[in-house]
Amino acid sequence: MYGNLKGALFVDAGNIWLTKEDPSRPNGTFRFNTFVKQIAISSGWGMRWDFSFIVARLDFAYTLRTPYLPAGERWTTDINFWNPAINIAIGYPF
Repeated sequence: MYGNLKGALFVDAGNIWLTKEDPSRPNGTFRFNTFVKQIAISSGWGMRWDFSFIVARLDFAYTLRTPYLPAGERWTTDINFWNPAINIAIGYPF
């Protein structure tokens, strides 16, 4: 964008699963036959200040899919551009 300031577009998908059954968290255990239906998806845009030794990030994210909602309601149908989740981070995400 300008100098050390870079732009970014992203899509993020994933979830957190248990390795052992926990009665207080039903359907939380990872299973090959159900995990695809349990993936959450978000997308957004952001800015990166790249100082060659560290990167500062400011991201604006929008939920696209919420897996814990009832079937038929999991995909977002109305994204409010003025109401993102704001994430601030230092360093790369991985």
